[in-house]
Amino acid sequence: ITLNVGDMPGNETLALAPSSTPLDQMIGVTLSALDADIRAQLGLSEGVSGVLITEVVKGSPAAQEGLRAGDLILRVGNGAVSTPEQVSGAMHEAKQSKLERVLMLIRRDGNERFVAVPFERG
Repeated sequence: ITLNVGDMPGNETLALAPSSTPLDQMIGVTLSALDADIRAQLGLSEGVSGVLITEVVKGSPAAQEGLRAGDLILRVGNGAVSTPEQVSGAMHEAKQSKLERVLMLIRRDGNERFVAVPFERG
């Protein structure tokens, strides 16, 4: 038997501590870093940074606030983000600070807007 192990193209896996809650359970999103292929698909220049939302769970806090697959997260709280790990870290920091919502700057179709997404209860 031959086994090839490698990276699967597509969604980036978030590097979380074992006790951490994944973002799909916190607010209902799956994220991907911007690579050359995604930048080309979205028509984004190298100068644009952010993290792509690749999936939004139906009925989740993110869905209820109007987030969609294809939205680009530019900032979480007060900080700019360019990796899924940065988004995860900022979300966990906000949740540990006992905030009920996290403020995100989102770009969709060339327009930017702020969205305050509540954390999933539970």
